[in-house]
Amino acid sequence: MSDSNGTKRIVGHWLIGTSGLVFGIVVLGGLTRLTESGLSMVDWKLLHFRAPGSQEEWQEYFEKYQQFPEYKLNNHGMTLEEFKRIYWFEHAHRVYGRLLGMFVLFPAAFFVAKKWASPGMRRVIMGCAGWYMVKSGLKNEIIENGEQARVSPYRLSAHLASAFALYLITLAAGFRVLAPKTTLHFLKTPGPQVQQQIKRVYSWTHGIAGFTFATAITGAFVAGLDAGLIYNTFPLMGDRVVPSDIWQEKLSWRNVTENPATVQFIHRCMAISTITAASGLWLAARRLPLHPTARRAFNLMLAATWSQGTLGVLTLLYLVPIPVASAHQAGSLVLLSTFIWLINIMKRLPK
Repeated sequence: MSDSNGTKRIVGHWLIGTSGLVFGIVVLGGLTRLTESGLSMVDWKLLHFRAPGSQEEWQEYFEKYQQFPEYKLNNHGMTLEEFKRIYWFEHAHRVYGRLLGMFVLFPAAFFVAKKWASPGMRRVIMGCAGWYMVKSGLKNEIIENGEQARVSPYRLSAHLASAFALYLITLAAGFRVLAPKTTLHFLKTPGPQVQQQIKRVYSWTHGIAGFTFATAITGAFVAGLDAGLIYNTFPLMGDRVVPSDIWQEKLSWRNVTENPATVQFIHRCMAISTITAASGLWLAARRLPLHPTARRAFNLMLAATWSQGTLGVLTLLYLVPIPVASAHQAGSLVLLSTFIWLINIMKRLPK
């Protein structure tokens, strides 16, 4: 295995580049969903990148689309020009996904063959390649049975969770490879009691980061059920803290994943809890003699947390406007990124 700084930096920059491209496809995928474009392409070949060119080809594609539930149930009467608009979003999403695959698979194979990475980093690289191959085989355009044609919220949530996980793993691995090895010394030498507090803050940071990830996944269920289009008030849901339709007997335990009112209530509660916990973490960190770089990391985490909460409320109050809703989804990745950076910074504190 080569331990040269040059090869490590190449692998590190590839990991950061991969995370950046995954960030982009998450945002583009969110726009595809928000514009209800995700079911517009009814056939797709792995290496087929070309969109329809002539008017005859567009008409042929449109006629195929008209045979599927989304057109019959949701978009009956759509014109060809309207179809073109939603088609371009999904086409861009799928082409981007194929290009991302090339960026992941070919360098991954090269790095492993050349033994440019440590055994632990090779597992990360192979995991990235495996994620892409599994994702490519998933049919996330599965249609639910019922009155409305839509992507299953379970599929949507699994799809988003896997993309979020890949983003965070590659970002964390890239930081680990590229981070300076210098120690970030405390402003003053901490006593045993302060050392214990620092360990607790470090542990809490991991826990709150995990809870933030879970909150983001509940947001995927909100999106999948269009639950952001009901109870467009805050902080109350209508005129109540707990909505009256939070429990439907026929759904039983599935209320937590299939009842829009319940799903929105859960996401609200988890989001408020995340903001509260992150604010408490910031206050605890402010009392410690941390290096200025660590303080900046905590400040950035808190700013991202409150910004994300604000975007969430605005998305709800204004009935899910596409620019704000897209920023809210991107904001969840930005917030999780600040936690990854914060954890990386805290690892450089004296033990």
